[in-house]
Amino acid sequence: MSAFEDLLKKAVLGLGESFESAKKDLFEETTALSESVERVTAGKGVLALRKTSENPEQTQYTLYVTGAHQVSEITTFFLSAKGYPIKVASEAVMATIDFFDTILSNREDIRKYYNQLASEANSRLVLRIAFLIRKDQPKEGTS
Repeated sequence: MSAFEDLLKKAVLGLGESFESAKKDLFEETTALSESVERVTAGKGVLALRKTSENPEQTQYTLYVTGAHQVSEITTFFLSAKGYPIKVASEAVMATIDFFDTILSNREDIRKYYNQLASEANSRLVLRIAFLIRKDQPKEGTS
């Protein structure tokens, strides 16, 4: 094997491992959060993380709350080919001008970001979940 081939192979494998590690962290934390959403909404809502765009430099995943025949976008994660850091934008279009809400450097940062979303009454996550629960309540004047 030539030196070039050896270097290329190491770089490609390392890049792939870094990306997969960050992706795994994001999906595992999202799964845990989704289980909580399902419990809080009594099964009416769940979270979904879907790949929305991919190119050689980055992969974009968007977080949605689904339930009551609705799909609501919460935020978008941008994973570079290197994995971490993961950039986050509440509006995917903002990423086109390099405007991100936050940058996540590790799994703990992902957890902290999700906890922040859950604790802020005006976050998209909290508003969408409250709406799902509210829609499930009996209408006024009916039982």
